Amino acid sequence: MDAFYSFLLTLLIIIVVLLILVSFLFHICGFIVHQTEGIVIERFGSYRKTLGPGIHFVFPVIDRPRSFTWTRTYIDVNGAICDENTTDYRVDLRESVFNFLRQEVYTKDTLLLNVNSIMYYSIVDIRKAVYEVDDLPSAIMNVAQTQLKEVFGRMTFQECMTSQDQINEHMKQAFLPRFLKWGIRVERMELLDIIPRNTIAESMQKQMIAERDRRSQFILAEGQKTALRIRAEGTKVMKPMVWQSKNRLVRYRKETLRVVLNWFVRRVKVWSW
Repeated sequence: MDAFYSFLLTLLIIIVVLLILVSFLFHICGFIVHQTEGIVIERFGSYRKTLGPGIHFVFPVIDRPRSFTWTRTYIDVNGAICDENTTDYRVDLRESVFNFLRQEVYTKDTLLLNVNSIMYYSIVDIRKAVYEVDDLPSAIMNVAQTQLKEVFGRMTFQECMTSQDQINEHMKQAFLPRFLKWGIRVERMELLDIIPRNTIAESMQKQMIAERDRRSQFILAEGQKTALRIRAEGTKVMKPMVWQSKNRLVRYRKETLRVVLNWFVRRVKVWSW
């Protein structure tokens, strides 16, 4: 019986040791990649392969995952958009948001605007995203700044305020071929806000007030003009009617006078008889 217990104990120890060994080996040479992730594997510092979803095994020590630095954009509990730099060897392939820093741009009519925009993107080629450019977030930021200055420099302030959809589409078409070279597909662009400087805002407010006053005066003048026209047309229509009424009244008076005179003449004839 003691020999049996000793055998079970030995077998249990062997199983535990094997589990620990397998876990250790899987930890150093095995990877579980989720559905929306990808991992770049390097061998002695050079690109080896890209791991897709599933279980993968690599050679320990000589094969290592390549770290990837990116800017993660999220909305905090206060509803503000926040950016956080993350470094990980697991690359997220889902659609994400890139928040561009606020930038000052000049319009065609030399007005200074503060512009904030975001980009919805997804990584379609992990190898290009990792190797084609040294600092991908900074490169995207620099391209966006240049493109924003170019777009707003061709438009007046009024056009910028009324053509945001066209600006978003233009920026998407401009970014799409450039960012595809870096393994990124631009889904859409959105301008969050366009804020003029304080002096410009005050000038705009004064201009709006002046425009409202001008329009109110114009409407008042149009109302007075319309009232005079209606009054003139009414007078034009009423004048013949007044003359007709006067003529009818004179005719009635003459008719009444004639009837009275005839009646009086008949009475006089009767009395004379």
